[in-house]
Amino acid sequence: MWEGRKIAKRQYGYQAEKPYRPLGQRSPAPESLRRRTVTTRVMKRTTREVRIGTVTIGAGHPIAVQSMAATRTQDIDATLRQVQLLEEAGADVIRIAIDNPKDVAALAEIRKSTTANLVIDLQENYKLAEKVAPFVQKLRYNPGHL
Repeated sequence: MWEGRKIAKRQYGYQAEKPYRPLGQRSPAPESLRRRTVTTRVMKRTTREVRIGTVTIGAGHPIAVQSMAATRTQDIDATLRQVQLLEEAGADVIRIAIDNPKDVAALAEIRKSTTANLVIDLQENYKLAEKVAPFVQKLRYNPGHL
């Protein structure tokens, strides 16, 4: 076994046993790798400008923060409280899930109490789009559900 280590060192220029190194410390990259560093330039894709209520996204505008209410839409008080908290935290766009006509009625009540930029996630009922449109700034639908 010792003979194999000597051969490895002589033929390949490295020591077969690794030296002790405390946990959390890395050994530096070999010099050969440091010289081959290649820098690539990523081209920014041009996008079009889209308005969502008072916020404009795309086309060089700053990134808009969006979040989604994690409450049942029919629980109007909890959903409204979460919308207010998200707005205070700096969310520019707030999404709410809509699944059925009862959620649409709850959304109408929520809209009366807030001026936030609301976006609706229509889950599987695309026929509700016409009913929720007057209460929101944007509709979001996954066409995979059709």
